[in-house]
Parts: sequence; structure tokens; C-alpha cells
Amino acid sequence: MDCIFANLYITPERKESLKFSDPTYTVDVGVMVRDTSSGEQKAPQYSSLEDFRDKRIGVLTGTIQGAAVEKEFPKADVSYYNTHADLLASLRQNKIDAFSDSDIIIRYSMTENSDLTYLDEYLTEPVEIGAIFSKNEKGGIYEDGTPEQIFENPQRDLTRRFIRKLKVLELRAEDPYFDFAGMGTEIDRYCLQNDISPHTKYRIRLAFEELTSNLLGPVLEHVPVLITIEYSEKDGNTKVLASYGGEKFDPSESGDAFAYKVLSSTVSSLSYHYDPEAEEANTVKILI
Repeated sequence: MDCIFANLYITPERKESLKFSDPTYTVDVGVMVRDTSSGEQKAPQYSSLEDFRDKRIGVLTGTIQGAAVEKEFPKADVSYYNTHADLLASLRQNKIDAFSDSDIIIRYSMTENSDLTYLDEYLTEPVEIGAIFSKNEKGGIYEDGTPEQIFENPQRDLTRRFIRKLKVLELRAEDPYFDFAGMGTEIDRYCLQNDISPHTKYRIRLAFEELTSNLLGPVLEHVPVLITIEYSEKDGNTKVLASYGGEKFDPSESGDAFAYKVLSSTVSSLSYHYDPEAEEANTVKILI
């Protein structure tokens, strides 16, 4: 799993163990009750949060509403539920007097449950919502811009990988004596896990072999080479990148014309770019 997009509240405690994107939107935490103006059985009239000091309140397990309710109403009888459907059922059956959730969920629930309503007061200050991803990932999946700009031309690596459904494998060759066989096994496992065709796997292995064993051999004498393989589930395309620092080194000028010809004749495109301002100034891009 690369990331989680859900109704995840950003809290200081969660940020200690989870890496959040920048906030995508904010919500208020509200309270839902039975509607006293409809139905044969009239629910007690609640007009403010003060009315819930010693009442029965339901919350979803694992959400921030539980802590908020217990802090705000220390004498209340708080019940925890696993699903929103269980909360709704318990409120209707008078097992609880109210339940707390985000105002978005509460307002949506009202569109399908005419016998329920909500208080005009909120339980907490507005809470930020964000996506989460592994802490060992670099960068973020949030970007500034319109949806069209972000989806058509994402700038950050994680955003681009998420939108284009990329499966990524990174291999780092530290020197000429790197574990070639072990990395080959990792490539085979990567291709198997992502259901990559034998034909494409062969071209990936060929690109890896020609780059690390032949064309970039002189580079490995001085600096490491990072090989990044990106397979798109969206369109089936595969890209292989070789990134390395040091002085400018174009593999087409490496002196191994045969290896370069073999590689360029078996892939869709092969290009080289040098950016002296970048940490890894040299980049070889191969489209398969």
C-alpha cells in the first residue's frame, strides 16, 4: 500500500507515528440526535452540548471523537461502535442519546435518515484532514494547483506515482562489485508481484544489465548508481532511470558502442540528461 486517503484526522499524537500530507480540508466534529419533530416516539429535547453532561453518547472506535467526548463529558456514558450503521441503529433504538462524528458524515446521514438531526454547536475546534503514507517515503503527495494541473502534470514523485498508478523498485549499486545476482532476483520478484509480462521483464533485465555491467562501469569506479524501475498499472508502460553524481558522463560516449547499440535497439527510447545543479547530476532514461 502506497498511501491512505480516508477521513483521517491530523493530530499531534498521530503525527508522531504517521506521515501526513498537507491538510486537504477541515471538518467540524458534531453531535447527532433523534429529531423531536418527527415520529410517534418523541426523543428528549436537546438544545446544547450542556444537555449531554451525563447522557449516553456513542462514538466510532479508533476516532478522535472518543477522546473528545470523554474530555468534554467526563460523566457521560460513552459507548464505542465499530461501524457507522451500528451508531445509527443504536440511536434509533434509544440505546444511546446521541453520537459524535464529523459534520460531513452527520449531514450526509441526515439526507438518508429524516428522523435524525444535529446540534448547532460543535464539540471541538475545526479539525484538519489529510492523507498518510509511510515515513520512509520522501516528499509528499500534496501539491498546490487546480485538480487539472495536478492530475495532468504532477510535480512531486509520490504524487506522480499515485496518480499514474506506478509500481516502483529502487536498486542501488554502490561500486563495481555490487550484488548483481541479488538485484536480478529482486527484479524477477518485482515483475512477478506486478504481473509484468515475460517480454517486458526481459527488457527490464537487459536495461539493468547493460547499464550497470557495461555502459556505467566507469561511473561505478567513483560513485554509486541508483536504478529506479517504474511500471504503470494504468497504461502498462515501464520506465527505467539510472541516476548518478560526479562529473558529466554520457553513456553514449562511454566507448562501448556495441552495448549502447544493443540497448537502444531493444527499448522504445533512450536518452541522457545532465543537470549540474542536481545532487545526482546525470540521468539516463529508458522507456520500454
